[in-house]
Amino acid sequence: MTAADVSASSSSTTVCFPDDNSCSSNSNSIDGINVQFDNLDDNGHNDNPLNWPKSRKRALLIACIGFCFLISGCSSAFSQGQSQMVSDLGSSDLLGELALGMYIVGYSVSPPLLAPCSEELGRMRMYQISYGLYFLLFLPIALARDMATVIVCRFIQGAFASAGTSLVAGTIADLLPNGHQKDFVVAIFAYSAVFAMGLFPIPLGWIIVYDSESGWRLIQFIQMGMAGVWALFMFAVMHETRPHVILIRKARKMRKATGLNYKSKIKKPKLSYLIRVSCYRPIVMLFREPIITFFSAWLALAWSFYFAIIGSISHVFGILYGFNQGELAAIYTSLAVGDKLFKKKFEKRGPEARLYATMFIGPLLPLGCFVYGWTSYSYVPFIAPCIGLGMISCAIFTIYLAATQYVMDAYGSYSASGVASLSIVRNLCAGFWPLFTNTFFDRVGFQFAPTIIGIAAVVFTLSSYILFFQGSKIRAKSKFAQDLATDDKTFSKAKEIKETA
Repeated sequence: MTAADVSASSSSTTVCFPDDNSCSSNSNSIDGINVQFDNLDDNGHNDNPLNWPKSRKRALLIACIGFCFLISGCSSAFSQGQSQMVSDLGSSDLLGELALGMYIVGYSVSPPLLAPCSEELGRMRMYQISYGLYFLLFLPIALARDMATVIVCRFIQGAFASAGTSLVAGTIADLLPNGHQKDFVVAIFAYSAVFAMGLFPIPLGWIIVYDSESGWRLIQFIQMGMAGVWALFMFAVMHETRPHVILIRKARKMRKATGLNYKSKIKKPKLSYLIRVSCYRPIVMLFREPIITFFSAWLALAWSFYFAIIGSISHVFGILYGFNQGELAAIYTSLAVGDKLFKKKFEKRGPEARLYATMFIGPLLPLGCFVYGWTSYSYVPFIAPCIGLGMISCAIFTIYLAATQYVMDAYGSYSASGVASLSIVRNLCAGFWPLFTNTFFDRVGFQFAPTIIGIAAVVFTLSSYILFFQGSKIRAKSKFAQDLATDDKTFSKAKEIKETA
């Protein structure tokens, strides 16, 4: 909630703020008794998620970010058994690439529905449903007898797995107030997603070496086992974090216990309205907000090339250096190392990186493309293109984090829709890119294919400097930014009234 929450009674008007504990007592109204969060105890804790003990917050955040780590690794781990799967099922390479990409396409379609459903059912219930189906869908993929089953199940699995990004972001917002700590957790959250995509293929690639017949099925079973073990921890520490859901359930219990008309002081919008806004507003912002359009295009390019890299590693290194699947898996280390290098840089510079970081680290994307392309010769040591991969990975994490946090800062209460816009375009482009990666590299050449994308990356990198210096002027012309400024003025005025009362 960004504006004041006004609770009316028959005798007076009380202005309540989300972080104001003086409003934690119950207040009578004409329609019933408003249930609010309890008073703070001696340790400064109550049933408001923002005031939970640090140990509970920490355990819940670890569990949720671990979920993000698992579902992100699943997107790239599939590629390790892809060739073997195509051969085993008697299918084509094109359908194999489609199966790889459909998981990411699934990412893009469900967040507009998951968000309003979490408003209606609560985050915990949506975690249970999404995680459970994500876990179970490994089974039909592992036991599939045709490629159609794999493609359909990968798409559905990706749709439910997207809860590991969309719901986790909401959980972080529920638990942590704006500030350094929240920014740091958001960075770890983003880092875990990109790092997992580089890490998972490393050990799983060796399974194909030692099981040349059904290794691809074993990869699915291993991931299913990992998800099952993590579920035991996750749901042992999971609690509902959505404030209005907590109050609604609290009011229900008090009505049952006392027979009095207790109700939540936070009004919940209708589900139909939430779905309409969640589906409509991201599309409007995508086409009407220059900042959203710019970052969506930039992230689409970066994310598409990241998955093109994942799809091209086996092709490029297998042809040029004759690597087997286990040796190819080790190449993914360079992607993970690139993420690790930026994490150390982030810890030194702090979360203020935002666009400032992209101005210095963002150029590594085109530079990494050029290094990867023009060192892809059989007579050049394989470590050379690996350096390019590391540079690309480092830059992509920087862009991803900066874009997400910039939109969150710039659009405030509209940030969820803004981030959804970024996600839709990014995942749709990345999901379909693998379909023509190998053909693109074969026809254009291992050197020129990355060079072409590198040139496009240069244009977007230069644009980030324009946005850095002119961003405030662009936001001044934004309808959403103007509405947000009006909300902020209302909030400030209401707070002044409360302080002088």
